[in-house]
Amino acid sequence: MSKISVVDQPIESIKNQDGEIVPRQQLTGNSDPDKLGTGDYAKSLAQFIRECGTPLTIGVQGEWGSGKTSLLNMIREEIEETERATRGGGKRKGRDEYKTIWVNTWEHSLMKSPEECLLSIVEEIIEEIASADGSYKSADRAKKALAGLAQGALKVGAGVALGASGAKVADDLLSGHSSNRVKDLRQSLESIIDTVIKRDLNKVERFVIFIDDLDRLEPSVAVLVLELLKNIFTIENCVFVLAIDYQVVVKGLRSKFGEQNEDNEWEFRAFFDKIIQLPFMMPMASYDLKKYLHFHLTDLQYFTKGEKAYLEDGRLVRAVVLTLGRNPRSMKRLLNALSLIKLHNGDGLKETRLRQLVFALVCCQISFPRVFELLLREPDFTQWDDEFVDKITGGEAQDQQVSQALNQAIQINREDFDEEWERALFKIVWRKGWDRNRLPEISRLLSEIKDKILVGLKEIDFADHLVRALKMTAVTAVASTDEGIFSGYSDENDNTETLNRIHYWERFSKEMSGSGCAFDPKVTKISPTHSTKYLYRRVDGLESLQFVMSTGSTSPLRVLSAPGEAEDALELFQFLKKHRPTIEEITGGKVTFKVGEDRSNQAMHFTAPKSRSGSGTLDQPENMDLADDVFQWLKEAQPKLEACLAELIGEKFDANDMTTTAAQL
Repeated sequence: MSKISVVDQPIESIKNQDGEIVPRQQLTGNSDPDKLGTGDYAKSLAQFIRECGTPLTIGVQGEWGSGKTSLLNMIREEIEETERATRGGGKRKGRDEYKTIWVNTWEHSLMKSPEECLLSIVEEIIEEIASADGSYKSADRAKKALAGLAQGALKVGAGVALGASGAKVADDLLSGHSSNRVKDLRQSLESIIDTVIKRDLNKVERFVIFIDDLDRLEPSVAVLVLELLKNIFTIENCVFVLAIDYQVVVKGLRSKFGEQNEDNEWEFRAFFDKIIQLPFMMPMASYDLKKYLHFHLTDLQYFTKGEKAYLEDGRLVRAVVLTLGRNPRSMKRLLNALSLIKLHNGDGLKETRLRQLVFALVCCQISFPRVFELLLREPDFTQWDDEFVDKITGGEAQDQQVSQALNQAIQINREDFDEEWERALFKIVWRKGWDRNRLPEISRLLSEIKDKILVGLKEIDFADHLVRALKMTAVTAVASTDEGIFSGYSDENDNTETLNRIHYWERFSKEMSGSGCAFDPKVTKISPTHSTKYLYRRVDGLESLQFVMSTGSTSPLRVLSAPGEAEDALELFQFLKKHRPTIEEITGGKVTFKVGEDRSNQAMHFTAPKSRSGSGTLDQPENMDLADDVFQWLKEAQPKLEACLAELIGEKFDANDMTTTAAQL
């Protein structure tokens, strides 16, 4: 029977009809709850725990939701359920030799002060150790020592959250400078453990204490728990397994060492190394995402088993890696959102391509909610341009600081920002300060949608799929903060303005058809819904240039430097400026150069020879005749301009090559 949701619970043991735990080695296929493939690590760690020298502490590290509790559960099961041969030829399970103790620190912290939380954790461990052979009397001395510690700790009161007085008590608990109570407690525990292990009626040889959910505590409290355990439980025959994220330790030590930097990094590491003798990082990079997604997506009937090819070609895994990473908790949220969307839309989500698109958009929604909101504003992201940037940010798209950052990004990740919409995405995210360090992943995700999922669709169908998928996925979005992403933008008069521009570009497309130049729609199609001020085009052989047609009546045509090496662009345009008379003769109009080291884009602005007068922009209905004149001029001038620039740039490179060759000779 298929399910409609994925429960966010750690992996637990599977029991048979008699209530007995079924060893994981006997579980196969879908019956095995370990869908991420971490069981082998659990087996190795369990063997290490059984055979290592003691005392020893293992730190299982990983971000929130990475599967630490599941791994601890599997380690515990491996230790308890693995059968071992006895000297008499029989077999016995690990639980006979190893006493496992599970402490959930989060439960101890509820409705308690930090000091009470510390003492409560220690008390539970004492109780569990003493219960190993039912000899509770042996724990009396330890409990008395613990009570002595409690008298000092509880003087602070339940309302103090480790302030100045709380810190003093914590120091007393940990250092024992003011008394020998910590020493007495440790000696008492050593006596209990020694008694339990040596008792003939007992088979326990080792205590394994699992400490879970430390990263759910206040970081300062988590650090105190670590220090207390280190000071009290450095005892033979004890192995501690702690689920802890190193970054929680860093946050908990800020009051002691300050903000982490290159100079004090070693102090944070030294503290961690003092507590942890064996660090283990959750192996998220090796999680079997294909297996995990295949199982859950078919179990939820989001994809059928017959659609296996779509699960195995890697595109869904890439979408997850680019957004959620490999965090199991985030993937469960994704799967539950997809299940709800499918349940609600029914037959409307039958098309496989649409389901893949919804999958990618929910990934975006979870990891990049602000970008998802951008998509809601303008679904066809391939039409994002500088005008869209200005609408969203309320500023100039050609801001020098943003352009410099974009040029640097292009040098590192050229493929991620070589299209106009990708550069518009960069400018918005950079200016708004959203996840700047993840800009390449955002760009790659949208490129996956464009080049893999929606590949081959006509432009109008491309936009239609996005609109339909966004309507479906919007219901699982988390509302953004009070800061609107569209601050400074108003929709007033937008409809009229948009319609005027669409009509303008329709006429432009008809006029340029068959011209063979960069703006010929037969060379590069112009969207029937294109409604921005600018139309950017590139030409093979002139990759260092961008040709820009605009609605402006003063300089309707511009040639800009393509994003890339700023020094090369400056040198190129300084060279072209020397040939201005030739360029003006070819185009029949005035050319203005805007060139300089302080510019983000080097530029040439072309003025068309006007036979009619007009003011405002060319897309206004009253300037239709003027626009027709500009179209006619451009249709004749643009092919000549491209040929002229190609020849000039070719001569420049030939001259450079000749100079280099002569110098080498």
